[in-house]
Amino acid sequence: MIYDISNPSSPIIKGSYSNAAGARSVLVSSNYAYLACVDNGLAVVDISNLSSPTLKASCNTDGVVCDVSVSSNYAYIADDEKGLLIYDVSNPSFPILKGISNATKNPYDVTVSGNYAYVVDLVNGLLIFDISNPSFPVLKGSYNTNGSAFSVSVSGKYAYVADWSNGLLIFDISNPSSPIIKGSYNNDKISISFVSVSGNYAYIGNYNQLLIIDISNPSSPILKKTYDLSDLASDVSVSGNNIYVADYYDGLFILKTNLEQTVFPVADFTANPTSGYTPLTVQFTDYSQNAAGWNWDFGDGVTSIFQNPEHTYSSSGEYVVNLTLSNENVTAFKTATIHVEDLHTGPDDIVNSGSSSSGGGSPEPTTNVEVKESSQAIVASGNSAKFDFLKNSTSVVYVSFDSKKNIGRTTTTVEMLKNKSALTSKIPTGEIYKYLNIWVESSGFGTSKNIENSVVCFKVEKSWVQDEKIDKSTITLNRYSDKTWNQLPTTLSSEDDNYLYFTAKTSGFSEFAIMGKITSTRTAVQPATGNKTQLMMNDTQNNAINATANAEQTPEQTQSPNTSGKESTKTPGFEIASGIFCLLSVFLYKRR
Repeated sequence: MIYDISNPSSPIIKGSYSNAAGARSVLVSSNYAYLACVDNGLAVVDISNLSSPTLKASCNTDGVVCDVSVSSNYAYIADDEKGLLIYDVSNPSFPILKGISNATKNPYDVTVSGNYAYVVDLVNGLLIFDISNPSFPVLKGSYNTNGSAFSVSVSGKYAYVADWSNGLLIFDISNPSSPIIKGSYNNDKISISFVSVSGNYAYIGNYNQLLIIDISNPSSPILKKTYDLSDLASDVSVSGNNIYVADYYDGLFILKTNLEQTVFPVADFTANPTSGYTPLTVQFTDYSQNAAGWNWDFGDGVTSIFQNPEHTYSSSGEYVVNLTLSNENVTAFKTATIHVEDLHTGPDDIVNSGSSSSGGGSPEPTTNVEVKESSQAIVASGNSAKFDFLKNSTSVVYVSFDSKKNIGRTTTTVEMLKNKSALTSKIPTGEIYKYLNIWVESSGFGTSKNIENSVVCFKVEKSWVQDEKIDKSTITLNRYSDKTWNQLPTTLSSEDDNYLYFTAKTSGFSEFAIMGKITSTRTAVQPATGNKTQLMMNDTQNNAINATANAEQTPEQTQSPNTSGKESTKTPGFEIASGIFCLLSVFLYKRR
């Protein structure tokens, strides 16, 4: 139901949508209402026309959806069977499952603030998830209330939990990794089912009562006012001086209050990028609420009071950025980590600032990139990540490794080069098939510090092996590291009509070369120099030397198969003289 509450004393039904059976929770964002339907999952309803709301999309989770919270372009669902589900709703007509965590087994309510999702679990209490990467939510901290947590609301640095057995619990969440109880209210042994916070007050439901708790001092909350309802209060929302109470049997109640309200600031921002090579310029974008001023500490001794500052890191390291907000009531803060690495480009490790980037954060000049291909995968700590290059535009088939860190959806890019990488200072020894670069995130994530058990699968054309007389057992992948080329352990894994396929183990990703060696039966041809006459003389000399060598062999060595053991009738001296005569004739002829 959609009510017109312009006159709170006489709300009237404006519109309704009846195909959301089992709707347990609703949240409105912009022109859309997001409904958590117990049996049917997430329903997205277009309410741009309040009189005639229409279903825009639905997502059946195949679980039991209990609650939904929306922030930016994402909807966060508490599913009693599936855990925490995150949907990308940037296109409301086509929600996409972006991330999932089953770290919570019986979630009943979820709310989002900044980079964290706060979930109450009927069995496990309060759980806090880091959702800075929506593709890979990570359990950051938890607190088991040893009761039955039903509802959670967040304001500033506090989380307010309605627990059926323990009443109202107030948690200090300034350190999301370690929430601690700041205060509680359970003087009347209440059994509360929901909580909503606005200003200095928490609104909680206790059977057929609505209790208003003064939380201006979180350590010592006190009862401020009680409203008696006809049946069973099931949810509440506060706007201005109006309190909207959902009654399980009798529908909507609108209550008036003149309680003084306090607006708390909420700190929130994004950083782009969060990692990269020196010098790294990061743009910080503020998404905070109710802020009267900003105080940025970039972690390297530099600060700013601008709302959306830009900052450049000139040295490598990990920097913790802290944003502190303030208004007349209270302060709030949020942190983020920026990872900066040095970029090696040659013997002096100096960045070639004169070269242009090939895009996507690559330091290789575009003029040296023949073709590039990218692949994405989820990178999670303790798990294996594999990047398949399905377009077959490069020599790399796939890249895989085990990650030591959580970075979520990650891009790996392969660049096939026209010549030796501009980032290397030496040419490797051997027959070169291809030069290439492999970047795991442009920030240089692909190092032994972050990954292990790294493998590159690559392919080599059989035609190259045949034309260049390459011994296929000598084909290897070589990596440029520590200012030198290093041969990697390489294994021939398979082949088809056109290609040989190899796998190589590497400790990291940077610049590479695919190489081989000429078979021992082939004599390497030296580059031809000199004019045409000299080249012909060289050929004649070689022929004369070969003739002389043949003349010096024993009769058994020069015997024709048709002589049946008879001695040769050739005269060695005659053959030598003939060879010298031919050589002089050509020379005199060219001198004309």
